[in-house]
Amino acid sequence: MEEIDEILNRYGIGELLVLSAMQVKKKHTKMCAQVIKEQPLNQNEVDILLFLKQHREVDTAAEIAKYRCVSKSQICKSVDDLTRQGYLIVIPDEKDRRYQHLSLSEKGNQILIELEEVRKVFLSKLENGITGEERKMFQSVIKKIRQNVMDL
Repeated sequence: MEEIDEILNRYGIGELLVLSAMQVKKKHTKMCAQVIKEQPLNQNEVDILLFLKQHREVDTAAEIAKYRCVSKSQICKSVDDLTRQGYLIVIPDEKDRRYQHLSLSEKGNQILIELEEVRKVFLSKLENGITGEERKMFQSVIKKIRQNVMDL
């Protein structure tokens, strides 16, 4: 707790948020790595698979890149690798052939069963001990922070 207080006093809530987000991402990556150790997947590919499962309405590389704030070229490379490895299926848009919709294959859905279980445990641990009132306050603060980010 002293470390958190020091960061808040010295740098403010923004720095604490950035450091906390980095720690959360690092732990999430470590937990996912336990599942994919036998698979030829990197963390970016895992993140895309999880994203597609959770956000079915966002199914093009461009949309994923925009939503996740990652370069389109990085997403496209990972999508190509995932398709080649059989985790994704690419479906051309019926109205505009420039767009390709992404869908999880059976193989992709199979690895996601394990990944989603790990993710559920991870998220549960993140929220451990947080009261309903604290959750509402956090939601309010994070909405303001996200708006501030959008205004940058």
